This record gives sequence, structure tokens and C-alpha cells, in this order.
Amino acid sequence: MAPIPGSRSATAATGPSRAIEERLSGAVFSWFNRGDDFVSYEARRLDTGLYELRFVNVDGGERVELFENEQLLNDRQRELERSLAVDGWTGPHGWNL
Repeated sequence: MAPIPGSRSATAATGPSRAIEERLSGAVFSWFNRGDDFVSYEARRLDTGLYELRFVNVDGGERVELFENEQLLNDRQRELERSLAVDGWTGPHGWNL
């Protein structure tokens, strides 16, 4: 998936480095499934004023993209959802936290 203009990305391994409550406070969390596999993303506004999209792969690896405004984040979320649908994933399933 190509980055969106105005975004920055980073890659991180999953792990208990932050409390779940801290990560999910005020976040939109969605997941997708294909057979027995699941992927997920969370989108939220950071204290810095940037917006974050965190994608978790089937193997648990994470990719983080940062956006300068909410519209860029929303555009990227829709692009991600379309890409997953094309690849046979069902969803999004999720909730607002």
C-alpha cells in the first residue's frame, strides 16, 4: 500500500510496551477477517495534534502511519478498507472507544 501525501510511517513490533487503555483511549478500532485470519487497525488523534493509523498484520506485526490532519487519515482508512476488501477480507467490524 502506497503512503498518502502528508503521512509519515514507521514500523514496530507488537508487545506490551503500552497499556491497552492508553493505546485505545478515544480510538476507532476495526478488524477484518478472512477465514480464520484477522487483521486490525486503530485510528486516533494523538496529543501532538497528529493523527495515527496503526495496522496490525496477521502475524502481529504493526505498521504505523501519521497524518497531519483528520481528512488525510480518513482518506487513508477508506483506501485501506477498499484494499482489504479486494484481497478478500470481510469487515470492517469494530467499535469506537
